[in-house]
Amino acid sequence: MKLYMGSFIYRGVLGGSIALEENGVRYRTGKVSVEKWVRDFTLSYSDIKGVSYSRGLFKRVKFLMSDGKEYEFIVHGIGSFRRELEVRMNRL
Repeated sequence: MKLYMGSFIYRGVLGGSIALEENGVRYRTGKVSVEKWVRDFTLSYSDIKGVSYSRGLFKRVKFLMSDGKEYEFIVHGIGSFRRELEVRMNRL
């Protein structure tokens, strides 16, 4: 597991952590004022249809899922995150 500091862009910016785990990308936050599912969820590598990256002041990654949903995150250490994500997704 590789852990990164990051924020989920959902009704604002929610600080937390993003982990590249064996089976998917897991986001966790301690913020109790958001829905329960937002506090801890995993995007399965097999369900990720596409990944895009944006440049700018805040480096972001957006996941397009096979069900059409999109999840966007600000990730600290985006270069390392991108390389590690590509390695993990290529293992499928």
